[in-house]
Amino acid sequence: MPVASKKKKVTEKKNSVSSNSSAHYGVERAKDLPWCEKKVILFKILKKLGEATAAEVASASNGKLTNTNVRHYGYHAKAGGLVEVQSYELDKKTGKGGENKYYFRLTAAGKKVDLDKVLSSKS
Repeated sequence: MPVASKKKKVTEKKNSVSSNSSAHYGVERAKDLPWCEKKVILFKILKKLGEATAAEVASASNGKLTNTNVRHYGYHAKAGGLVEVQSYELDKKTGKGGENKYYFRLTAAGKKVDLDKVLSSKS
């Protein structure tokens, strides 16, 4: 009998964690992150490419960003209104889903950010 009650408590804990932390998982974030080198690289690549998947941005960064970095900074920048994240049922280029079903592009506000000024103010 004690084993069953322990099992129930674990289940309750899992449910409470997932329901209270919705702004930390998936595309939605509660706030934007401060500027850093990786975020600036993401913005420079998006300015150049226009719209791209996380894999395409990571590839264009020549090893400076991973797919996870792109999604992390992209989702947070979405919360700040600087990046748009467009979801497609299937990847329009490969016909596959997964991580590449999200395309990132800068919003009008994101395009106006002076990246050189942002980096120089961090020094």
